Amino acid sequence: MKEILPDIAYKMAAVYRMVNVSCAEKSGDIHTKFDFPVNLVVEYDPQGISVKLKRGKHLLLLCFKIFIGVCLFCDCMLSVLSDVL
Repeated sequence: MKEILPDIAYKMAAVYRMVNVSCAEKSGDIHTKFDFPVNLVVEYDPQGISVKLKRGKHLLLLCFKIFIGVCLFCDCMLSVLSDVL
């Protein structure tokens, strides 16, 4: 399998081009989310990571943030997924 390396757009982001996105159903069936490849943009966010799926450079299809922090009760690491679109 060919390794996919990011295009470094600028210091705080990585862009993966021509990514095929699939969805997995509870039944285990897998189907494509989009009928076209997308650009996956991973950006630094002071509270975690911002992930965007774009068609071309400007059309935003999906965006979500992953917030990473420390649990106040037991000091374990927390990850919270926040859907923006």
